[in-house]
Amino acid sequence: MTAVTRAAAATLGVAAAAGAGAFAYGSLIERKRYTLRTATIDVLPEGASDIRVLHISDLHMAPWQTDKQEWVRELARFEPHLVVDTGDNLGHRDGLTGIRSALEVFRGVPGVYVNG
Repeated sequence: MTAVTRAAAATLGVAAAAGAGAFAYGSLIERKRYTLRTATIDVLPEGASDIRVLHISDLHMAPWQTDKQEWVRELARFEPHLVVDTGDNLGHRDGLTGIRSALEVFRGVPGVYVNG
């Protein structure tokens, strides 16, 4: 095996290992790493009642993702006054089933939707 062949094989091995690691992280860890961030922004006049806005984005829902649906439903505990959904809801052609299940608890809460 020549030095060039060994270098090419080593490079290919490193690239394959990096790709496998990225695939493993994305498919085993990140896809179940739901994230909630909170922020308090002083924009209302002094003495005004607080407004709680729930911003939902990038759910990429599939119908079998019942753990994700439950996590979204649990966000209702924050009792938002407005739900803002900035899209990328569907991750499967039948994902609407999961979205409906997840967002049903927000029925009656004012909301806006923007395609992502």
